[in-house]
Amino acid sequence: MTPNPIDVIAADLFRGDKCGHAALAAVLGVPMSEARLLMPPSESKLVSVAMWTAALDRAGKKWRDIGASCPAPGCYGLVRLCFSGSRQTHLIAVHNQGGSIRAFDNNSLCWMGLGLWETMLLPVLKVASLSRKCWIGNVIEVEAR
Repeated sequence: MTPNPIDVIAADLFRGDKCGHAALAAVLGVPMSEARLLMPPSESKLVSVAMWTAALDRAGKKWRDIGASCPAPGCYGLVRLCFSGSRQTHLIAVHNQGGSIRAFDNNSLCWMGLGLWETMLLPVLKVASLSRKCWIGNVIEVEAR
């Protein structure tokens, strides 16, 4: 299930939920409202890896930190991207479909091939963060639904 685009936009505009909640909702296949219950927003509006893993525990999901590796076939991943020259991060969801990797980004509001995400959205994220370089900070692998 892809989070409802209207739900993602409303969550951003009215509640301040950002990329971390949208990625969690996409990985779990739940509405944004359920992701918010599993992971209440912090005062800073930032989502940490510890917040993600606590939410996965609350949801009863098996997970493991796999560094910067790709999730195993059939598994999902919560990915923290880091940008050089800033302390800014961006959080997306990925799904390894057994050779084909899809990405969900709150800026696209849908699952798309990782290559398309890298071509269409990553350059925009780099400009927005005033950065030339981006790298994977963490990947939390999550069992298949």
